[in-house]
Amino acid sequence: MAYTDKRKELIKKAFLNKYREHRTISTAISGLKVNRDTIYTWFKEDSQFKQKFDEEKLAVGESLESKAFQLIDRMVEKGD
Repeated sequence: MAYTDKRKELIKKAFLNKYREHRTISTAISGLKVNRDTIYTWFKEDSQFKQKFDEEKLAVGESLESKAFQLIDRMVEKGD
């Protein structure tokens, strides 16, 4: 499917927002009428988009890591 530049930019922005919220590419593309291969193609074609995604991916990883440590701390406090 061919996208206009404006439509492509709107989808990229929506994808990054949904990725930040849902933490997976599959969930982030749902409802956007774009497939996973298109997102990967855009990563290759648009270094700024890829960089923004990499930053989001790092932030998601750090958030999950923090939540995991909080859970471990609670378990240790409870003696689990």
